[in-house]
Amino acid sequence: PGAARVGLGHGLTALAASSAWYSTIGEFWPLVGSGRQPWTTELLLALLAFGLTPFALPAAGALLASAWRRTPGLRPTLSLLAVWALGLLALALLRRRFEGYAVMGFAVCAAWAARALARWIAERPRVPGWLSPAARLGVLLALAAPGFPVALTGAVAEAPAGAAEKHPLLRWLAAVPAPAGREGVLSSWAEGHEIQAIARKPVVSTPFGTDIDPRSLEDQAAFFTAADPEAAAALLRARRVGFLLLHNPVREIATMSRFAPGAPEWAIEERGLATGSRYAMRPEMFDLVVSRLFFFDGGSRSGEPRALGAYRLLAESPSQVSVLGLTAQAYKLFGVVEGARLSVRGARPGTAVAASLPVATAAGRRFLWATGAAADWNGAATLRIPYASGPNGASLAGPVTVGDGARSRLVTLEERQVVEGLEVPVDLSP
Repeated sequence: PGAARVGLGHGLTALAASSAWYSTIGEFWPLVGSGRQPWTTELLLALLAFGLTPFALPAAGALLASAWRRTPGLRPTLSLLAVWALGLLALALLRRRFEGYAVMGFAVCAAWAARALARWIAERPRVPGWLSPAARLGVLLALAAPGFPVALTGAVAEAPAGAAEKHPLLRWLAAVPAPAGREGVLSSWAEGHEIQAIARKPVVSTPFGTDIDPRSLEDQAAFFTAADPEAAAALLRARRVGFLLLHNPVREIATMSRFAPGAPEWAIEERGLATGSRYAMRPEMFDLVVSRLFFFDGGSRSGEPRALGAYRLLAESPSQVSVLGLTAQAYKLFGVVEGARLSVRGARPGTAVAASLPVATAAGRRFLWATGAAADWNGAATLRIPYASGPNGASLAGPVTVGDGARSRLVTLEERQVVEGLEVPVDLSP
């Protein structure tokens, strides 16, 4: 009894989409009227799933009523068909998850109606032209019409959203060795299975929600809503994450905030029957770690001199997206590293010490990665650099220019120094 109550409670929670997890998943939205997509799009998707078979339900209902009166012995079977077809229709309207099950009942009803129509035609007096090849073809097409939308579109396996952009990155990632203790990949939960299947690397979360462990969604949400770089880095270290696959993070920030109790609402999902989901964003959303990586390659919207020194851009997709005037590549793959620590000496006390290096990506984009820190009264400063001089995955980085405005040095960094976080001395003394 206890197990039954747990199972029943879980099922009712899913049916009502009353948890933060189920309310986020598309298959637990209503078939039409969810507000997540324009209603016209939802009707089109329903057409692709069911074809025209729902229009055969009234005819099947009339046939059922007639058979109920004429053949009492079939009433148990007819009752089963009615409950099956109408019950699954109701469930499909309530939750898209059931649309695949409802197809079977619709198909039976449509076939029944088509057979009755064929018999009706066969019983009519033969009129010239009825048996002509063109007439036969027309009747056949009319009977088969309910299944055309499904046959033409639904029978074709649909690739995941963004597959053309991200799958090449995942195939490339499959050949990249992961640093010890950094084997995992963090991304949107929706991409978890694709990463497991194509990149052959462990993930933090998947479309199954908590199949990795009970805290997988909470930890993913904590990263996507983190404004503190140290807190984000600690979480990735605890999760053994060595790679980040990022796309436009706005939706993830808005929906995953439900799994991060106490976190501010950096972005809010607004739903409309005509428009579908839209998002309102606070300006501070662009200061989150994930936003700084996606939109500014680790920099910041304010031009703050201290960039994120634990992430290097390994590869990115060729196409771009735009959010409130900010343009970024649609998908970015970052490597998580300790970052080489430049121990600067001999700078002018109290001045700003800056470090910068050029990065060229395989997608043809070039940017300048830069960071900085204030020298103390002994002329010392520490700068964290995530790029080696040379190849960084599919990206190419140049040497680091370090200076205090009066003097500068050119520093070449090795892969091991960047990955392990080794100290590299830099002397700016005259």
